[in-house]
Amino acid sequence: MLTKDWTWLFTPAILQVEWILLATVMGISLVLPARSYALRAIKRALSNIAASQTRSILLVMAVVLVGRVALIPKLGIPHPAIADEFGYLLTADTFAHGRLSNPTPPMWEHFESFHTIFHPRYQSQYPVGYPVVLAFAQVVLGNPWWGVLLTTAAMCGALVWMLQGWIPPFWSLVAGLLSAIRFGLFGYWVNSFWGGSLAALGGCLVFGSLPRLIPGLGRRSIYGRRSLVNAIAMGTGLAMLISTRPFEGGIICIPAAIVFFTWMARLSGDALKKTVRDVFLPATAILLACCAFITYYQYKVTGHPLESALGVALQQNHVVQPFIFQATRAEPHYPNPEFRYIYAIFERQEYDLMHEPYGFVQSLAIRFVYYWKFFVGPLLTLPAIALFFTARFKKYRFIWLCLALLAIGLLLESWIQDHYLAPAFCLYILLLINGIRLLRTMRWGTFGLGTRIVRSLPVVCLVIVTVRLAAYGRDCYENQTWPPDWAFSTMRIDQRDMVEDRLKATAGRHLVIVRYHYPFHNFHHDWIYNGADLAGTKILWARSMSEQQNCALALAYGDRKLWTVDEWGLSIQLLPATQKTVCDPKNVIYAPNLPPSYYVQGTEFDGSKQRRHG
Repeated sequence: MLTKDWTWLFTPAILQVEWILLATVMGISLVLPARSYALRAIKRALSNIAASQTRSILLVMAVVLVGRVALIPKLGIPHPAIADEFGYLLTADTFAHGRLSNPTPPMWEHFESFHTIFHPRYQSQYPVGYPVVLAFAQVVLGNPWWGVLLTTAAMCGALVWMLQGWIPPFWSLVAGLLSAIRFGLFGYWVNSFWGGSLAALGGCLVFGSLPRLIPGLGRRSIYGRRSLVNAIAMGTGLAMLISTRPFEGGIICIPAAIVFFTWMARLSGDALKKTVRDVFLPATAILLACCAFITYYQYKVTGHPLESALGVALQQNHVVQPFIFQATRAEPHYPNPEFRYIYAIFERQEYDLMHEPYGFVQSLAIRFVYYWKFFVGPLLTLPAIALFFTARFKKYRFIWLCLALLAIGLLLESWIQDHYLAPAFCLYILLLINGIRLLRTMRWGTFGLGTRIVRSLPVVCLVIVTVRLAAYGRDCYENQTWPPDWAFSTMRIDQRDMVEDRLKATAGRHLVIVRYHYPFHNFHHDWIYNGADLAGTKILWARSMSEQQNCALALAYGDRKLWTVDEWGLSIQLLPATQKTVCDPKNVIYAPNLPPSYYVQGTEFDGSKQRRHG
């Protein structure tokens, strides 16, 4: 996509700029005097704020809320574009309509969408936790994205609270501000509908409550405060993890559970009774209530309380299973060819790579780059290297055990996304900020090398944010190469959005039949996604199938205005239609998909000359 911004000079743009800025600012910092009066003044101001735990939490939350709202003129309010986003929004829309699942719509093959089941009920395959938040925002605030923003702000605030149990208040505040700027304003966690904010919030609550409940685990001054509140925080955090990322969240909670029950086993008498009453029972009650809701939800969707929508989707659609040690399933019959590409070809590429002689090493390299781009980047590379030295400290070996188990679990998974690591986000930030503290002590003889490196980091952080805002427009950055980095906002299917905006402004209800030209269609930019209420929605998206099937569809929805979309990748043709034209086998939407050379050469067929596409 062409853009008026100067970022076309850089590929990948923002990371190269960040490397250049980092090297420049660090070089300047090395020749400047050791004392910086400006940075000392900033440190004093932050120390004064950090003296109050509540002020620190509210400040970090305000940075996310006020900052991202201020960016709306620049970034806008996100629109869904990825299959996962539409899946979460489908479940949220179902809840917003006051039900837990939807009946299978008639002629459902036309409305089939990725990562969604239609039998025994119509619902997405995703966990129930995040859609609850999205549904609340949809009903109360009018747009589900406000739930994403509030959750991300709560995540950053809870991160400060969690860190206050482990490290000094000043460094907790610094880490919170860094996370708010780095992950709370631009990343896809806040700028899409499929991020990891809620799972990360759950991790913060679990690992923030532990040092407040168990003596000697974290800072001494934090232990023993408001046990009931911390128990509620722990139970709520566990509920968030089990309802968002149950596998990854369960893994990191295994060491936490061992530490917790080992501590309880050492208690006796009144201390044990008080702990059971004020800590164990409240946390367990919250967790059991969450489990009860999940099982009831699964019963309403699949008909079996112990069978999830994902389990049904794996049987009906997926060839590759969640873990690499699981055998692939036989390829099912797909009513629409797009699904064969995604489930039987695309998803299998990573699985096959992991099982090749040298593919496993290659896959590890791919995953390393994937996580580095989002969680580390040039700015945090040196602190990320330094954090490995925290393994020598006894108090952090528990944290390292959690991360080691998570790393093993991630290696067993067939798929990869940054938000799979979200439950351990707070643990990563804890070690990262300690890596910065260790880096700060590094000296070269009498020369304070570490201090000069560390003081350059906030400068680069603020400068690169300014560059991101000033030079990178929404359109030019949303279409950057995957995987996402810290500055990635969200993808857009601009052509679909344009059609949707036009039809929303057109009176009546509409049925849009979409036909893809496969040499030019991006399988990851699918158009066919609908909400929970197919009968009442203003725009109903449908896949073009055979003329007999399309004709039956047009007759079944005769009260709607008919439209056809001929999609050639970035080029589309939206045309009004009638039942007669849809039922006509000579309609252009039934022309066969031919090799790319056929269209590039401009060959004529059916009396109409096709446009050239490159």
